[in-house]
Amino acid sequence: MKYYCKDCGKGISVSGARGMGRCRVCASTGKNNNAYGKPSHRRGKTLSTEHKNKISLSNTGVKSSQYKDGFWSNYRKWKKLVNERDNYACQVCGKQKHELKYKWLHTHHIKSRKTHKELSFEVSNGITLCQICHRKYEKKPNKLQEFII
Repeated sequence: MKYYCKDCGKGISVSGARGMGRCRVCASTGKNNNAYGKPSHRRGKTLSTEHKNKISLSNTGVKSSQYKDGFWSNYRKWKKLVNERDNYACQVCGKQKHELKYKWLHTHHIKSRKTHKELSFEVSNGITLCQICHRKYEKKPNKLQEFII
């Protein structure tokens, strides 16, 4: 059986038919853009610069839900220092950031932060790993010395 979008008449898949009977485009931009069929209370409204600044301030510093005793600012500094020390290269396979398929480098704590809180921001307790080597190490955390070049 073929299903059609209620708004534009375009043919849709069975999963689309189950989701309010609209195609993806109409479901996200149509007058009924949420799962319950009610118009969004924010549709068509723009925020003032003052309101945007208030939102921004509420998401930074001590008021931020991610702020825990200065953790994020210290973590970013620690991560940068560890990556610079390791020359932005994986310490297991030796690949530089630009050589990686996935351009992410993971800065990993050698000794767990849960058990060694005092070492959380010690550069000597950090190591730079690519995503693939990080996964290998996560499976065998006691074997890090075997992996290091």
